[in-house]
Amino acid sequence: MTHPLLDLPPLTARRFAAIEDRVARLLDTRQDVLITQGEALLPLEGAIRAAAGP
Repeated sequence: MTHPLLDLPPLTARRFAAIEDRVARLLDTRQDVLITQGEALLPLEGAIRAAAGP
């Protein structure tokens, strides 16, 4: 037996786009918003690298 919160259906591309649109409105931006699926460390490392520079 699994728990409903541990066995979620995969997100569709349409659902990702809807989430990105909502985040863009929340941040009041017209820039692209990128939502990545998976562990949170990869986008965090990318943000740190972009902010710190080469």
